[in-house]
Amino acid sequence: MTRIGVGCSLLALLASSVAARAEQAAPPESSCRAASFVRDGVTLRVGSVRVESDGPRPSLLADEGGCPADRGSSCQIGSAFGTEELVIVSHGFRQFVCVARTAGGGVQSVGWLPRRSVRTADVDQEPPLEDWPGAWIGGGGTLTIRPGAASGLLEVEGTALAGEGGRADAAAWLNGAGRPRGQEFAVVDEFGSGCRVSLRLVGRLLFASEVGTCGASARFEGVYVRRETTP
Repeated sequence: MTRIGVGCSLLALLASSVAARAEQAAPPESSCRAASFVRDGVTLRVGSVRVESDGPRPSLLADEGGCPADRGSSCQIGSAFGTEELVIVSHGFRQFVCVARTAGGGVQSVGWLPRRSVRTADVDQEPPLEDWPGAWIGGGGTLTIRPGAASGLLEVEGTALAGEGGRADAAAWLNGAGRPRGQEFAVVDEFGSGCRVSLRLVGRLLFASEVGTCGASARFEGVYVRRETTP
C-alpha cells in the first residue's frame, strides 16, 4: 500500500462515528465497525473495488436497521466507490465482506460491501519488528511505539483526549511493553489502571481496540497512521 499523507479530520470523524454507534451494538457476526479489524483470529487483506461497466457503483452499507441485506439508500454510507479504489477487508457475513475505506493513507469509514464487488490480496501476516515503532496519530489521541531494552520487546506510551470546542475534558493514558505476535500486539498498562489495548498492524495502518476500560470518555479506539517526521 502506497504511503501518502492523511487528514486528521478523517480519523477524528471515524473515531466519533465508532463511539456513537457502539451504543447500539449489532450481533457479532453481522457487525462491521472499527473493532472488526482487531478481532482475534480475523485475517485482514488488502482489496480493490470492482465496478461493473453496466451496473451502479457500489457504496458502503451499514450494519443495523435491516442492513446490509436491505441495500436501499437508507443503508448506504458516504459516496459511491470508484473503480479499483483501495479498501482493507476484514470478515465476511453471508454475501458481504466488512471493509474499511481508505482515504489519504488513513481510514474514512467502515461498512459492508457485496463480496462480488471486492478483489482481495493477502497482506503480510508477520510484519517485521521495525514496522511497528513510530509516533502514531488517530483514534482518540496518540500512540508512541519504540524498541525496548530486550530483544524483540516494544514499549508503548499512549494518550487519549476527549472534549469539545478544542478543550480536553477527559484523558486516558497507556504505558506498557510486550512483543507482537504476527499482526497483533496486546498492550496492558503497567500502572494497574485496567487499560488494555489490542493493536493490529495492517500495511501502513494501525488498528486499536480497547479490551479493558482506559477512560470514562477518552478512548484509544480507532485507526492510526504514522506521523511523518520532518527533517
